Amino acid sequence: MLVEDLPPGRLITQVDITALEQQQNRDAIVSGIWAVALLALIGGSIAWLHANLVRPVRDLAERMRSMDPGAIGGRLPTTYRHEEIQIIAQASNAHLERVERFIERERSLLDQASHEFRTPIAVISGAIDVLKQIPLPDASKPALTRIEHAVENLSETMVALLYLAREPDPGADAVEVTALDELLPRLVQDHEHLLRGKAAQLRLGELEPTIVAAPDAMVRIAVSNLIRNAIENTEAGYVEIALSQGIVSVADSGSGFDPVEAARRYRDNLRHAVPVRGQGLGLFLIGRICDRFGWKLAIETTASGGTRARLDVNASVIAP
Repeated sequence: MLVEDLPPGRLITQVDITALEQQQNRDAIVSGIWAVALLALIGGSIAWLHANLVRPVRDLAERMRSMDPGAIGGRLPTTYRHEEIQIIAQASNAHLERVERFIERERSLLDQASHEFRTPIAVISGAIDVLKQIPLPDASKPALTRIEHAVENLSETMVALLYLAREPDPGADAVEVTALDELLPRLVQDHEHLLRGKAAQLRLGELEPTIVAAPDAMVRIAVSNLIRNAIENTEAGYVEIALSQGIVSVADSGSGFDPVEAARRYRDNLRHAVPVRGQGLGLFLIGRICDRFGWKLAIETTASGGTRARLDVNASVIAP
């Protein structure tokens, strides 16, 4: 209603908007119906995509994730309804077959190399034993000793490489254990010959009784490389080996060994599947052994200016 005062009276205007309101209500209802229908269509499309594409892809990914890398003949099913998923499954199976053939060739080569390397090493070791029984000039004895130690190092390196090249078997019944406190004194005796001609000495510090669930050869190789590395960089002073709270410590008196460079080389070796050119197998083997058993290696500078390598083997320590 619109009321206006006009002389000599009032002007009253009335507008009926009932039809307009009814039209607006009908439009709102229709819009609501279309919105519900559109939402239902979108929901149905999402459900269809999930049932026909997302779910098969997730099933395929889950099957691939659950496959055992060490099992032979594992394949993905190719019976999916959609051709796209079948193509992915077939391509994955073809790739798995190529990888399986490659692994089989590598295993065969590894076994063959193991046999071929063991034979000449055994021959050289036997020849050394024979030569020790023969009277030799004093001048030849240092050379014979170097040959003997070189063969021992080569044998240890071969054992480590062959061990690390194989996947760990969590289902193995027998677990090899090593008494660290008994092994370290033997390692000190084995490396005393490297100090000949140097004004340095090897000494033992505190040795806590510690047993680790790891093969003797792996522990020996890791610690021996640290000892040799310290001896090679120590012309005078000492190299001390200690064992405390599951940590093997190899400290030197600090006559030229660069801990920053050693730490950098160790990190570089961890990033590579093969030794970095020119840096040898020492840090590479330690890195791979630590990776296999969950150990940690830290190289730091001591208060006296020397260097200490700390091999943390707590991940393998067997509680008494």
